[in-house]
Amino acid sequence: MEPKDTYTPIACGFYDLFEIAGMRKEEVELVLKNEDRIQGRIETLRTIKGEGEFVLMKSGQEIRLDMVKSINGEKSIGYC
Repeated sequence: MEPKDTYTPIACGFYDLFEIAGMRKEEVELVLKNEDRIQGRIETLRTIKGEGEFVLMKSGQEIRLDMVKSINGEKSIGYC
């Protein structure tokens, strides 16, 4: 991901999947748009002004949410 990439807001329903999995402390599998796969637990979600929304995994990985293609098989359902 290039730092100059423009963040595209994700659909609210897709964001909710991250929140729910984080609250339940569930193991998740994220498939990124580049087809990389990340497994683990969600530590928190955060918004960084001018950069976008991110999921922080317990492993320390930070992923911008618009780079995620699916979470636990549920595909991104468009944009806000």
